[in-house]
Amino acid sequence: MLSNPNTNIMDQRQIEILRESPIPLERTSSSLQHNEQCPPSPMTPMTMNRSHSLNTTVSASNDGLENITCDKKSIPPGILKNRSNSFSSYLDAHSKTTVPSNESYRSTGLNWLSVKLNILFRSQRFPRRSFQRSSSSSNNSKSESGNTNVLFPTSDIFDTKYLLATIVPESIQNGCFLFRVTKKKVRQRKVSLDPFTGYLILDKNTGKPYRKLCVDDIKEIRQGSESRNYREQFKVSYEHETRWFTIVYTAEDKMKALHFISPTMDGLNQWIMALEGLKTYRLNEFITGSRFVTNHNIQTIKGDENISHPWEKLEKDETAELTFEDVQCMCQKLHLNASFEYLEQTFRKADTLGTGKLSFEGFQHFVSMLKTRPEVKQLFNKYTNHSKEMTFDQFATFLRDSQKSIINDDQVELVYGSFCKSYDSPMNLIDFTSYLLSPANTPLTPMNQDMNRPLNEYIISSSHNTYLLGKQFAGESSIEGYIRSLQRGCKCIEIDCWDGSDGPVVCHGRTFTSMIRFNDVIDVIKKYAFVVSAYPVIISLEIHCCPEQQRQMADYMKETFGSNLLTEPLGPHEVFLPSPEQLLYKILIKVKCQANVLACNSPDFIRGGVVDSSTDTTESSELEGGERNLSIEPKKRSRKIIIPELQQIAPYVRSLKFRNFSLPESKTYNHTFSFSERTIKRHGKTMFPRLSKHNTKYLCRVYPGPLRLGSTNLNPQFYWRMGVQMVALNWQTYDIGLQINDALFQADPPSGYLLKPVYQRVTEEKVKQNKHYNNSPKKTTLKIEIISGQQLRRAKELSNSETLCPFVEVQIHSMEEIPFRWNTSVVHRNGFRPIWQESFHYESATEDDVYSVVRFIVHHRASSGNDTVIAGFGCPLYRLQSGYRHIQLYDMQGESLLFSTLFLRIEKAEFW
Repeated sequence: MLSNPNTNIMDQRQIEILRESPIPLERTSSSLQHNEQCPPSPMTPMTMNRSHSLNTTVSASNDGLENITCDKKSIPPGILKNRSNSFSSYLDAHSKTTVPSNESYRSTGLNWLSVKLNILFRSQRFPRRSFQRSSSSSNNSKSESGNTNVLFPTSDIFDTKYLLATIVPESIQNGCFLFRVTKKKVRQRKVSLDPFTGYLILDKNTGKPYRKLCVDDIKEIRQGSESRNYREQFKVSYEHETRWFTIVYTAEDKMKALHFISPTMDGLNQWIMALEGLKTYRLNEFITGSRFVTNHNIQTIKGDENISHPWEKLEKDETAELTFEDVQCMCQKLHLNASFEYLEQTFRKADTLGTGKLSFEGFQHFVSMLKTRPEVKQLFNKYTNHSKEMTFDQFATFLRDSQKSIINDDQVELVYGSFCKSYDSPMNLIDFTSYLLSPANTPLTPMNQDMNRPLNEYIISSSHNTYLLGKQFAGESSIEGYIRSLQRGCKCIEIDCWDGSDGPVVCHGRTFTSMIRFNDVIDVIKKYAFVVSAYPVIISLEIHCCPEQQRQMADYMKETFGSNLLTEPLGPHEVFLPSPEQLLYKILIKVKCQANVLACNSPDFIRGGVVDSSTDTTESSELEGGERNLSIEPKKRSRKIIIPELQQIAPYVRSLKFRNFSLPESKTYNHTFSFSERTIKRHGKTMFPRLSKHNTKYLCRVYPGPLRLGSTNLNPQFYWRMGVQMVALNWQTYDIGLQINDALFQADPPSGYLLKPVYQRVTEEKVKQNKHYNNSPKKTTLKIEIISGQQLRRAKELSNSETLCPFVEVQIHSMEEIPFRWNTSVVHRNGFRPIWQESFHYESATEDDVYSVVRFIVHHRASSGNDTVIAGFGCPLYRLQSGYRHIQLYDMQGESLLFSTLFLRIEKAEFW
């Protein structure tokens, strides 16, 4: 029997969203008024509060929780998250017919201004047109008549200069005085934002540029109480909190922060709106592939001080021209990493007069030639018979034949019209290229899965030592670890709680790691728990505190989380765990409980009756492992008492010390076993079948062994195949283990939950009894052609005189002990637009293809023969779509490289 995964049914959300047009937006004085000047007057002297001795890094506000706990249909979680090019997210950005208030969007982690700008910059009303269709066109559903509106994205709706001036007021462009706060001092600085280059510029008092930050590198902007921990760490008085804002950004693969205090609230609001608005504007340009294509985008480089020297001639004299050396310097700054020979050849073509110099218009033509993609033009010519325009019928043929899409003519019309330049012109090569690069042409099938199954039937994205930013023996503890994990879709996080001098603290006990306050961690979890996804968050508590501080922990979690904290079962006499859908916007506590009480199924216990809660966190049993013991020899620990108040708020995820799979306590529906990887590997084959059977009905967590002092990761696939739901990884280390985890949960936004295959959700006996379940292995045949790459990032090791020499490695991690590996040849000295056009074949026979992952890794081959990884992308093998697709590349910290993509042709089929 042959199933055909090459036929891709268009998601209904994708269709409906294209049918909607945004309502006209009115600029209100409270939202887009930029005429007010940012006051440069100095602020009153600061009162330094030195009563806080604990070194903390970040905090989040307690505001807005009530707004988070709303129906998920009214506020789609993570609509602005950009971790993968999902067609659904692309369409979601255009679906809003109403504009929520600024306060509403801020409380849910969404940005009100970003939604407005998405509508403003990318959409325009045009009447639906009736395209000429040939009588032979298949699926010829008739077009709707009337004045129905559809979206036609365009970059020419308004004058670009006017738009940028609207986003960034003149006062901020010229520079405002802000107070910059560091650990050592608070000093006034003149800060400006250039809307054309996207640079935030800090000037010294002399006016000379001091520091620059590109808004593309900004990950988050926090203001007021959201940055309270930084303010308290720097001993700044509370009176300045409302005018404080923190810019969190990446630099050299590390998370960093800039802290400012605005002299006035009006100035603060202008800065927040300007930064968020400019970032959204530039993001839209990148998504549609228009960067450095339009005249405006070429014009912006004149203002970029990184490359200002070649343009000094043009600034002084509009008739001045650029030499090849000037152009070569600018290309390096713009990541146009082509070889010297190719740049020189293109320069000569652009130099039509043969003067050896280019005017600004000549440079525009030069870049236009660099952007020309012969492989896309070849594909375009194939379906247009070398015409300059692609008709409706030709585009429909391309979607059905090459992309294997099951789509009728009305649906084709919506897609076709969305990428044409205007409502009365057909699709040209640029429009076709925009479609290929857009999220509408996503390489992955939509992640539609049943979220109404019991919690134990899902793989859950999980974190180990979430608070650490580095090594587990001597690393830094920070709530940035919680923020980043939750923003990336993690749904099970860990808190190690110890006694502190002023309340409980979080750290890696008996090591040299720093510590943070427990309350700060809870504040951050409240704010970020449901920003990406509404599905439940599990907090795994490791308790090393005295009863009094445990009581403080329970009280603060109840007070902070409020109704989001699930403190009792959803219904009486339950025998199955609830589903993720039933637990929307809920926080579940995982805490150690005593075995003899777990065996009791009385509702009084489950609802939190008083129990004898003395428990032992010692690794007295080989099968329990030793999560906190850093020594090689097991060490006896003191008994810890978990107070009833903590157990009462953990109705569904009750951690139980493992003794035996056959005991009654091992059959209670709400228990959880935790094992270290060392324990499972030590008991080998004798444990695998029994643990796999256990995991069909009950929860289990596996964490890295204690000897991984460098915070490296285990291979999660090994444990997923045993049905382990929570495979906890060190998210601070982006090694192959975490990359495979990211690949499995690849979605936009990531839900953090993946439904297990049927054979892992029922016992083997029931599988054999089910005649609808085909027990024979399923074969997957795959052919992938690596066609080309686009604007690959330079390796840091390269000197200014060296050019990128990229090649692509493909890895497929399946049930085979050794992963499948294949790589292209090396394209020498061309990282801007390397072309390979090389393909490979792959065939597998596996029952659990849901866990098989394909990884695309871009390397640089140095002249010494050493290879350096510069970017990558991973996804589940079963979700790859056939056709011509672009995949978005990520750096080695898991952050999206908005410029960099690979162009592939995918052919896939499955057989039994």
